[in-house]
Amino acid sequence: NKIVPSLEECLPLETTTSSIYRKVKKLSTYLGYNKSNYINHLNRCEAKVFKRVLIIGVHGFFPTRMIRPLIGAPTGTSMKFTNEAEKAIISWAKDNQMDVAIQKIALEKDGKIFVRVEFFFEIMSKWKSEIEKADFIFIAAHSQGTPVSILLLSKLFEYGIINPNKKIGILAMAGINNGPYLGVDQTFLVRAYSAIENESMLELFQFQNFASSQSKKYLEAIRIIISYGVKICYIGSINDQMVPLYSSIASHVYHPYIYRACLLYTSDAADDMQCV
Repeated sequence: NKIVPSLEECLPLETTTSSIYRKVKKLSTYLGYNKSNYINHLNRCEAKVFKRVLIIGVHGFFPTRMIRPLIGAPTGTSMKFTNEAEKAIISWAKDNQMDVAIQKIALEKDGKIFVRVEFFFEIMSKWKSEIEKADFIFIAAHSQGTPVSILLLSKLFEYGIINPNKKIGILAMAGINNGPYLGVDQTFLVRAYSAIENESMLELFQFQNFASSQSKKYLEAIRIIISYGVKICYIGSINDQMVPLYSSIASHVYHPYIYRACLLYTSDAADDMQCV
């Protein structure tokens, strides 16, 4: 797997001068002399040391048992995301000569977005001590799980479950950020499915409308978590049959804390998966 361009090419390397300038700007903000929002987006020479990492997995929309024989069983489970995220963290820690303790939470529940958010909020409230102990929180979400995880994180900040200064990153894979493909809701499969599943499937199409309550609350949640320094990486695929690339990479939102990547599948067996 390859990511192009590399992080080093995207962000300039932090120098002694830029480090001093950043600290002076930060101090002046605390003292009330600097009213601007100073955003630090430099590549540091040394990685920040983490001792405890909390990984949270949030699965996407699950097909019902009646429809799974037609479109396949779900493979993107929350447990799978936490396990893969753990491998990535361990690999990163090894490269940076760190010894980290990892705690994993796999959030599992079907249903509509706001119902899932409320259910997961109750669960996460019980994990407050683990959240407080973690130096870094890594959220791996997929499909419908992307808006669910961002709305959930916003609510956790609102109720003080998460410290405002906590280091947090979200990996948002194939997220329903701006709805599925236009017109997909008119296909026979989706119409048949929505009749069985009731409103959960059709709710995803509300994200196509920026005036819908789902879109408004989602955009507000993004603003809130960004204000707390949360980093989001949106991942999309040009081969996705359900979510268009502009939706999965959330092309309608911009901020230095928002990153994007595209997953491409090629026919070359030696290089069958590439990220650009």
